[in-house]
Amino acid sequence: MQKSSASSTIVHTDIPFRLDRLPWSRFHLLVVIGLGITWILDGPEVTIVGSLDRLCKALGRFICRVQMLGRWRRSMLSER
Repeated sequence: MQKSSASSTIVHTDIPFRLDRLPWSRFHLLVVIGLGITWILDGPEVTIVGSLDRLCKALGRFICRVQMLGRWRRSMLSER
């Protein structure tokens, strides 16, 4: 069985050694700005949806009470 020997050849490439040395283009800037805007808008969205949820529950209770009052009134009118 033969042992494989490690070759000591140097490979030259255009890929930078570190990612922070990669070129930065307008596309990257637009992606970062788009993600930032989305992240900023996500916070108020969660707050608004949470508030609307509480409002809808309260409004639902109000509508239910109004419907019960209307049924009661109709039943009182039908007894006359």
